[in-house]
Amino acid sequence: LTQAGVEHIGAWGGSMGASMLLLASTHEKFEKLTLMIPVLDWYETLSGNEYWQNIIQDVEKSGIKKETIHQAMALISPVSYTLPIQGDKTQILYAKEDALINEQSVLSFAEKYKIKNVAGYHKSHSTILLDYFIYQDYEDFLQGK
Repeated sequence: LTQAGVEHIGAWGGSMGASMLLLASTHEKFEKLTLMIPVLDWYETLSGNEYWQNIIQDVEKSGIKKETIHQAMALISPVSYTLPIQGDKTQILYAKEDALINEQSVLSFAEKYKIKNVAGYHKSHSTILLDYFIYQDYEDFLQGK
């Protein structure tokens, strides 16, 4: 995008999209970055889910070792990398009742990258977008409040 003359890029990604934005940050510089319900560690997220545990077990039965599955998921997990994100230009919006993403993992990630703009909502992974305050918090972040 910068080669096309774009001077500033701001991005919002949710769930897997937030994960992909974090990985993209290794190639693109974002002016502002909002991560909603970010998948930070794919192995932790999937192995902690009952439905995915069955799939992982089936993959293991086919002869693929658990370590290989873990290594493959680490390749697409933002926690596996040192990311060039700026804590003061990054916002995390997460769901406190999320059955997929561990709240402590999100808070630890925020602490590691000195992200102060972190807000938790009493919603689930699938209902967080129904909360009015998430949009107000996002607007405040964009306006520098």
